[in-house]
Amino acid sequence: MKDGKRVRALALIASVLALAMGCVYPIVYIKWIVPLYAVCVAALAAAALLLFLALFTAGGKEKPFRPALIGTAVYVVALLGVTVLVNNAIFRGGLPWVSVLVNTVLHGVFWLILLRLIRKRSGEAFVWKPLLCVLLIAAGLAVSFAVTAPYVVNIFPLGTWNEDKYFEDWSAEQPFSREDCAELEKDPDRDFVILNLADIQLNSDEAMGEAGAQVKAYTDRLVEEVKPDLITLTGDNAWSSYAYLELIKLLESYGIPWAPVMGNHDGQGCPSEFWCAYKLAKARHCLFRFGPKGMGYGNYIVNITQNGEIVHTLFLMDTHSNIEEENSINGPVGNDNYDHLWPNQFDWYTWALDGITATVGKPVESTVIFHIPLYEYKTAWETATGVADWESNHDAPYTGEYAATSFGVRHEFGGWAPQSNGFFDLIREKGSTKNVLCGHDHVCDYSIPYQGVRLTYALKMGPGCYWEPELNGGTVITVDGAGNATVAHHFIPA
Repeated sequence: MKDGKRVRALALIASVLALAMGCVYPIVYIKWIVPLYAVCVAALAAAALLLFLALFTAGGKEKPFRPALIGTAVYVVALLGVTVLVNNAIFRGGLPWVSVLVNTVLHGVFWLILLRLIRKRSGEAFVWKPLLCVLLIAAGLAVSFAVTAPYVVNIFPLGTWNEDKYFEDWSAEQPFSREDCAELEKDPDRDFVILNLADIQLNSDEAMGEAGAQVKAYTDRLVEEVKPDLITLTGDNAWSSYAYLELIKLLESYGIPWAPVMGNHDGQGCPSEFWCAYKLAKARHCLFRFGPKGMGYGNYIVNITQNGEIVHTLFLMDTHSNIEEENSINGPVGNDNYDHLWPNQFDWYTWALDGITATVGKPVESTVIFHIPLYEYKTAWETATGVADWESNHDAPYTGEYAATSFGVRHEFGGWAPQSNGFFDLIREKGSTKNVLCGHDHVCDYSIPYQGVRLTYALKMGPGCYWEPELNGGTVITVDGAGNATVAHHFIPA
């Protein structure tokens, strides 16, 4: 009788503790709140220990503690490691919410099996009969999903099987229409001001802590001082689902149109890159569009108009991630070889420029915004400084004509595509684009007019990933009444 009471008490405490942890564990993992995650793991391990003690006590072992410890160790290694296994081995790090769901279900199955074994060995009819156990586990999973869902994924776009419906059908033969573009009207009495934020790239833990507070404070100050008409982002916007949603909430709070592009890290730590794109496209003030199919996520156009006439065009384009195709025009396959624009994006850019020229009746100046720099960023620096051996002189001064027209520093080698992909030549051939703005390299902010096109590294915003506090702020593009754009950095003391 005494052992029966002990078994019931151990099993009851273990079940309550496990159910409580099952409700908070998913959101703690998704947000990656490290201290609470450690508490969850410890609590689940303690609950498992109690359950194994109940099992071996019900089985008649005189010293149940040692086998209970062994069982707990196996449980921790086998089940708590499933999250990492599922997320990295099966989903390649791209679907953490799936791995958490799998992990939580396995916890529930484990608890149900052990409770059945305890009941069978003790011969007592516990209040947690199998049906009740199933209901409790189902309730715990429902609470977990309800709490986690707002931070993780909308019910509707759970997977990527319905992606195509969000993209636009496009071919170079179809006529251009201004309806294919977003348009923002410029006040004729003042310049149109664009504020760019680069590589914010916070993870969940950072977004909820001091780094998140810093990004908000810096951005608040930038918006107040610059008074932008449009905010753009040059990719690597956030590194987790929670951080992505917090960033969207921050940008939406200004009530200003904003237009982001994807970086090579967008989608990491989130359900998928599609999920990120979906969230951006659904934000009220965000101009993001999925764009044409087969070009990545987010190739779209923003026209700046004055009195209804297009005076300047922004091309926002996806430079993808690492090179995957063996015969890519962007270089050989390799872990450190960054991809860039694809041939169909060249065609789309050409089609749009020709269409805008025909619509307006004259060429219109344009700016191209993307994440990974062109290979010509490297050759521009070498030409402007006369330094090819970068490692021997990180802060080489600009020389000749570039001394008066260039600014900014190069404090890392640069993550450009491994060779010229021809897009810079296309820009020069078309003659419309006078400014290219990229992100990607956090401690480069140089801006060089190279062969008639200004190549600018956007100034990084905030401490995410890595940074130099002296290189903190935003990049400002100012468009005048004639549609001419000028670029400058607006530094915010960190």
